[in-house]
Amino acid sequence: MLRNVADLPEELTEPWLEDEAHGGQPYPSYARLLQVSGTPAAESWYSWTVDFAARRAQAREEMKPHLAEAEHARLDGIVIKEKLRALKASRDGSDSVITLEEQLRGCERVIREKEAKARAVDAAVFDLKAVNPNAVIKLDPRSPEELIASIREQGNVMGAALIRLEELVQGLAAHSQPIASCSAQPGKRA
Repeated sequence: MLRNVADLPEELTEPWLEDEAHGGQPYPSYARLLQVSGTPAAESWYSWTVDFAARRAQAREEMKPHLAEAEHARLDGIVIKEKLRALKASRDGSDSVITLEEQLRGCERVIREKEAKARAVDAAVFDLKAVNPNAVIKLDPRSPEELIASIREQGNVMGAALIRLEELVQGLAAHSQPIASCSAQPGKRA
């Protein structure tokens, strides 16, 4: 049972406790946050709430222009279909028929594209990927030259460690004795 912050790993609690914005506040354990679950008071570096009603309202507003353009293209398509029907009935102007059919296909393409965009906006409302809006971003302030020097230094440390390991393995092999084989026959002493 978690009794205090000391029971938690230091890597987890140290950055939170060092932040001046949290001065004097208890660490946000699950038990403490459960009482205010679903409210902004429960938000911390490690938990957050999502207001689906607000997201849905915003999505509806973003969908309106796409749906309006789709509806406009649908109405244009109806007019083109009427013209096309009249031309085909009169059996007149095959070039005009081809042009109107191309226009109709263009309207249908616009309708599909705009409705797909509207559906994508609506679907994004319920996208629950765990992207923490309260995450603390740590940037490495070192310059590229400093990073390269650090990598080179760590490479030297690793090289020295490998040399030492090889020495230990060779020393172990030199001091070990082979195990006697058990080839003696039963009843005879070797």
